[in-house]
Order: sequence, then C-alpha cells, then structure tokens
Amino acid sequence: MKYFYTRSNILLLLSCLFYPFSGISQHQKLPVSDFSERDYEPVSDNTTLTKGQTRCFSGTGILNELTIDGGTLVITGKVKIKKLTILKGNILVAKKGSAMLPSFEFNGNSSLINYGSVTFTGNVSLNHNRNYIANAGPGSKINWGSAKFNFGGKKSIFINNGTTDIGTLILDSKNGKILLGPNSLTNVVNLVNNYGNRIYVPTGIAKLSQAGFAELPQSLTNSPNLIICPGPSSDIRIISASAGGYGHANVMEKGCTSFPSAPNTMLTSYK
Repeated sequence: MKYFYTRSNILLLLSCLFYPFSGISQHQKLPVSDFSERDYEPVSDNTTLTKGQTRCFSGTGILNELTIDGGTLVITGKVKIKKLTILKGNILVAKKGSAMLPSFEFNGNSSLINYGSVTFTGNVSLNHNRNYIANAGPGSKINWGSAKFNFGGKKSIFINNGTTDIGTLILDSKNGKILLGPNSLTNVVNLVNNYGNRIYVPTGIAKLSQAGFAELPQSLTNSPNLIICPGPSSDIRIISASAGGYGHANVMEKGCTSFPSAPNTMLTSYK
C-alpha cells in the first residue's frame, strides 16, 4: 500500500518523531511512503526554506545552494545539492527519489527521512539537540562512501531499516540512540565508540560489518541480536586501559566475508 502525504500529514509525522519517546521500538515502525509532488510548490535554486514552507524537487537536476531554516524539502526525483545548510528543518526523500548531498551539519531540531536513496559526498555531523536520521524502509539506502558520520549532539537518533554504508562512524552522543531494524545491514570501515551501549536492536536480527579499525573504549551494545562481522583487514585499537569492546553483540571470527542466513529464532551465540 502506498501513502501519499499532504503537508499536514508530514508535519504530523515529524511531530511524532520528535515527541519525547517512551520506548525505542516505536521508531522502527516507519511506513514505506511515497510523496506526490502535486501536493507541493517546486523548490527554487539559491533559496531559503523558512518555517511553514514545504517545497518539492521532482525530475532530475542540480541545486547549487539551499538553506533550510525551519522548512521542509521533499525529494521525489533525482537531485544533487552542491551546498546545503540546515539551521533547522527537514528533508524527506520519497521511495523513488534519490539525493546526492554535500558535507553539512545538523544544528538541532532537524531531520533526514529517507525512503529511497541518499549519497553523501562529505562528512556529516549531528550537533546540538534532537537531530534525527532515518533510513526508513527495507529497500532504503544511505551511503557515506569514505566520509565520516559524527553521531553527536543530545538526544540524537539514527535508524537503519535498510542498508547503510559509512566510512567512519563516530558514536559521540551520550544519550543518543542508534536503532537497527530487523535484517538491516550496516557496513562501516572504521568504528569509534565513545559512549556505552548506544546501539539497539529492538526486534529481529541486525548485521554490522567492520572492514577497518575499531576503537571501543566503551561497550558497543547490550543487544545480543546484533551480529558483527570483522573483515580480513579489521583491527581493534587499544587506546586506553579500559576496553568495552563489542559488548553483548554476537561477533563472528575475524576474516569473515559474509553473514550466516538468518534463522527463524534469535541467535543467542555466534562467535
């Protein structure tokens, strides 16, 4: 079933996402949605989207510069944005949409909800309070390439229900949460974890591959249904006397190149 969202629907969805939550499982239940460009005015190049403004990019093309200061950008086509500033506001990528985004910072009360495909050409940082990134559907893809994703700020949330590729993932949010959905795949080259147990797998089994180094002074997760595959060139760097390691994750032997087929029941041990 497809869902076509009006402006009021989008604002309601965003308000629900940012409402203080009682449990993490509710953030896994994101509808796979398309958005109709007929509901919105087209976005202009070199413009600022302010509070109450929702604009849409359809078709194929380039935006040279865009600032979001309280507004919302809906992407139903294929766009490359060369310069992007998000002071606060939202980007929504439809199921058939794709976006190539430059290096930028989330500066609080901002979100990126992706049902299609997003590629970053530079580093992305979450700063200040209540930033939210969701790779929302099982077929959704976010790709950082070799760039860094600095998961910082207060009460940050990152959801992966599909496939995410990250050059270097830095977990630097004391009370943020990374939520990995059932059968999701997160591929990282390098992994740095500065706060304990920020990765959650509420239901099912999630997979995380590590190709490069890991710095794990704090425990990575309390979720035993996270399977970690350290690749042939992976390494754990000891940077302090304390070492939290992978926590309660199920860690495969170093050198693994693929994951086991997911069983019908949750894994309790796979080492």
